[in-house]
Amino acid sequence: MFTRSQKIIIYNLLLEKYSLNQTLTYQELVLYLRQNGLDCKEFEYESYDDLFKELSEFLKENVVDGKRTYLLKNYEDKNVEQKRTIYVPRSNTFNDNTNYYQNTFKRKEESKKKITKLTTNLIRNGSRYVDEQTKKVVNDLLYKKFRENELYQLSIVTKYLKKYGINYKEYGYKKMKGFLQSFDNIKMVDKMTDNVPACYLSISYPDKEKKVEFPDFDEIYIPDKIYIYYIQQAGNKISEDKIKGFLEEKYYEAIKDQTYSFKDETLMIPAADFVYAVRKSSSKTDYDYFISFIGKKDNIKNSDIFTDIIHFDNIDKKIVDLAKLARKETWCFKNSKDKFLILKIYLQYTFLKLYNDNQISYSNDKNYLAFNTGLITDNFEEIYLLAGLNKSDNKYNFLNFTTSGIKGDGKILVENFNPLPVKAKYTDNIADLFFDAKQILITDYDHIILDNIDRLPLQFINLLANNLQIKKIIKQLIKTSNHLKKQLYDELSLAIKKDKDTLNTLKYFMEKAIDLAVKEVKNDYHYILAGYYPNRNVISLLLPLKLVDKNNVDCFLVVEKMQSNNYQGQTILPVKHAYTNARLLGPLKNTYLNPNDIFD
Repeated sequence: MFTRSQKIIIYNLLLEKYSLNQTLTYQELVLYLRQNGLDCKEFEYESYDDLFKELSEFLKENVVDGKRTYLLKNYEDKNVEQKRTIYVPRSNTFNDNTNYYQNTFKRKEESKKKITKLTTNLIRNGSRYVDEQTKKVVNDLLYKKFRENELYQLSIVTKYLKKYGINYKEYGYKKMKGFLQSFDNIKMVDKMTDNVPACYLSISYPDKEKKVEFPDFDEIYIPDKIYIYYIQQAGNKISEDKIKGFLEEKYYEAIKDQTYSFKDETLMIPAADFVYAVRKSSSKTDYDYFISFIGKKDNIKNSDIFTDIIHFDNIDKKIVDLAKLARKETWCFKNSKDKFLILKIYLQYTFLKLYNDNQISYSNDKNYLAFNTGLITDNFEEIYLLAGLNKSDNKYNFLNFTTSGIKGDGKILVENFNPLPVKAKYTDNIADLFFDAKQILITDYDHIILDNIDRLPLQFINLLANNLQIKKIIKQLIKTSNHLKKQLYDELSLAIKKDKDTLNTLKYFMEKAIDLAVKEVKNDYHYILAGYYPNRNVISLLLPLKLVDKNNVDCFLVVEKMQSNNYQGQTILPVKHAYTNARLLGPLKNTYLNPNDIFD
């Protein structure tokens, strides 16, 4: 438990950041004390609630707007360094007064030294504070010069800020590193540069609008599949030059009239009765941008491209036929209503990958379409999908799932396709499938938490939130039906964004979970899985996060390798979505993920 001197230290610490009679939230106090090295357990308190009760002499508990808050009171104690009043006793003798003054001064000096010593041991950055206005000024300066979530040497940033008169010493810091570490949106990392240790930092701008990039149309690659699709829709009556000219005209019109939209980090351009998608390429392609999809306005989901191009009379029955032909595998999650849900998703995204890579095969006369499903039979024969062109509507109708060379459709496949359709190729470098623990992992926590709040366990949020409104929304989410959940999740995201204490606490514990997962990967490289991330058309790594229970994975962090060889945490995925992404690269029988244990 606290001694009297330690209570005085904590009171002085609070006064160095907060003013008297200032109302403080519970989470704000907890985070501030944690950041300065004070753990309640080290002083034999079960929780911070018990710790704050012990400090009731200068912290008054209250409830304001659904939040538990504390009022910083005027703590009347002559030993507190902040109170410099010297108490003079009632005496008529000069010597008595003189002795008292001397004794009081001596006692206060000793107390000051003792407080300083104890504070140094107990508290790390107690006397340092950067106000919100200063942080805003600094972030505005950084925004003009440095890009978000990229690594910059600390020395470069320091030189830049000094140029604009930012003096870290005015805020009690001995170095610029400590000053910038007090910013929630700046993360420091140490790495070797030419065998010399150097400090780098990355910056996020949560309050800034993301800069929209509009490349010149000449920089956008148009794959053959786009021309083929458009020609089919036009009834073979239009040339490729006219298609390109039309798409270019609609592109600049959409930018000028602001009729474009964004969907899954993809620029959507309306073009008459159609819409087409412009996407940024991965770093391994020869072009920076490409058109990834063209189709009807009411049918622009990535997963729908498959059934938009190939027509099925009864797709569910055909999926059952495919499951019987392929090697035996579990194709649904626990409690799934659709017993072939995983297989259906697998087929959709396998087609999407081949489509994006221009690997869907067409016969020379364009009468047949085929692609390699990536699945095999018990005899290790590759399974293909074969479709035939219906010339009355220029649509490809599904014919069969088949292997090469067998009678009927297998013979048609061999007669019309040479070479046979290839399997989806997700990478040319096997190193892309493994996590290099020597590199740095940077995560945009604001995006991950606020934009993907529906992918986090509600129990995790509920445990860390100290806001009655947030807890009320969570209770509603647990009870509500599906059609109202989106609205409630939007409300939850907004409530967390407004409550900085809860947001910072979620960031803190998520960061701890990521650090622990990286340590697991260093111990066992199989712990992280590789998967295909359809929305970005890239290979990603799936880092399992344990947020609620150390024995169970709650979600996965999607980790993408950047050009610098560092890693970027892009988003989070629920366990079932991570499974379907990882299954695209191959069966998962020898991993810790079992679909029979994953709830749909």
